[in-house]
Amino acid sequence: MLQKAPLIMTMCLCLWTLATSRDTLQVYKIDNTIGLPAMNGDLSDWQEAYAVGGFTDSQNIYYLGNHDWASWEGFDVDYQAKIYLAHDGTYLYLGWQVLVDDISLVGNGCCTHDCIRLSFGAKDDWLYLFNGPVIQDSNPRTLAYAYEYVAGTTPGPLPTYEIRILKDDLPRYYPMVNPPFALMSFGTEDYDDSLTTGMKAAFLGLRAVMTDDPLVSATNPWDNSAFYPVVQFLDQYPDSVAAQKNPPQGPDGISLTAAPNPFNPSTTIRYSLQGTGDLSIYTTEGSLITSIKGCAGKDSYAWDGRDAKGNPVSTGMYLVLLRNAHTTKTTRILLVR
Repeated sequence: MLQKAPLIMTMCLCLWTLATSRDTLQVYKIDNTIGLPAMNGDLSDWQEAYAVGGFTDSQNIYYLGNHDWASWEGFDVDYQAKIYLAHDGTYLYLGWQVLVDDISLVGNGCCTHDCIRLSFGAKDDWLYLFNGPVIQDSNPRTLAYAYEYVAGTTPGPLPTYEIRILKDDLPRYYPMVNPPFALMSFGTEDYDDSLTTGMKAAFLGLRAVMTDDPLVSATNPWDNSAFYPVVQFLDQYPDSVAAQKNPPQGPDGISLTAAPNPFNPSTTIRYSLQGTGDLSIYTTEGSLITSIKGCAGKDSYAWDGRDAKGNPVSTGMYLVLLRNAHTTKTTRILLVR
């Protein structure tokens, strides 16, 4: 045991150095009481609290394919995205909305179509999700290792991507550290009609800190985890989500919240009350849409914008009422189709 102590201390010191010498990307937890996002290419079920931003400065650029800066016009012209990240006890969840892309290449295929790329730090150890339909063994595409995933896309000029990956599959994942973290890159390969312009490509990484020359491909930055951010898996919810999970009770012992709001296609109504009561949804004119009898304690109800007969209701404002024998609590929700 005495001989192992220096080794353990050295390993802990190395992990501490890794975690404190680069940019940090904090990933908050999510669970069924909040609503796990479906991996279907539709980002409407992601809460804004899980948005981690996009690309911000030149250090996010791993590589420029034309070997000069002339082809790069900036994040507001060439490429920009809004990225969501979350995790639970088992999986890492990623949502990706392309906001800017001056030339969009739709389809499946490496180096000929737009994609997002998850890099794991070893030679050719990556996962591509292309700007095309999900096809088994083709999109997503991996090379070095068959990662366990569920993915969805909405292809087009400004595509959306979603993917869920098993955390234990991540090769540079350190679950015994507090907080647990991984070294990996969330990036894109934006090729911009490379077949006719001679590889006008921009390889970008979220929160990457690229310190080598991005015009020199020999540095092979995609396969060098020294440029990757520290991805911390926090055992906590974002502040706004934590407030939704534990809404403050008033002096009458009753609380009512709904999120997301506005919403499409569904919102989660969370309530807490003493005794039993009813939860009802009305139009602003007072017509009953649907109701739940016998509500008690703390619970939630996912409303999908349909009435009691299953018919979809129209866009507009609706009233949610929570009532027990003594008190009524009301909140407004806005459905946007």
